[in-house]
Amino acid sequence: MIGAGANGTQADQTIGITFSDGSTANWTQTFTDWCNNGNSSPPTPGSVLGESTIQSGTRLNQMGNVTNTECFVYGYSYAIPEGKTLMSVTLPNNTNVGILGMALVTAVPSVPTSAPQSLSATPTNLDDLTVSWSAPEEVYGGFSTVVTYVVTVTQNGAPDQTVTTTELTANFEGLYVGNPYTVTVLPKTQYGDGAPASLTQVYPVP
Repeated sequence: MIGAGANGTQADQTIGITFSDGSTANWTQTFTDWCNNGNSSPPTPGSVLGESTIQSGTRLNQMGNVTNTECFVYGYSYAIPEGKTLMSVTLPNNTNVGILGMALVTAVPSVPTSAPQSLSATPTNLDDLTVSWSAPEEVYGGFSTVVTYVVTVTQNGAPDQTVTTTELTANFEGLYVGNPYTVTVLPKTQYGDGAPASLTQVYPVP
């Protein structure tokens, strides 16, 4: 939600939330005055719970002339409870609260992609290894999201080789025979790193 208070900060305004199952909730929000009560700087971050300054500009008076007062527009957010679907929003019955826009935004999960599945590492020749996997079950953004895989073989705790690909397989050559390798596949998208999949005790020996 984008908005601001007018004629002073409008404290503890009630916004009604109605969900599709008929249940309701109240969202209480303070709206800082759009000119921050005459101050020339934006409010201190965190001074109003749930509010952030997203835009500033110069104020015009009733004659259309530029004044020396800097004014601001603020952003607000409400987290819809898990399992609920928003039906409607009832704004405060207060002409000193200005709402400029609202949008529904899906929050990006902290791990936007689940781990790749069915990870395997198959020796093809002496010193060579083919790593393959299947796509993660869950990818934030769906089929339109491009997943890049960073495949790393590690020996004795140190990365030996890394391949970056959008395919579901990667080939490694010239590995050392002896100590086992750990193979890790990390999915990455524009939303961040996903959950890795890994194999241990992998030997590049057919």
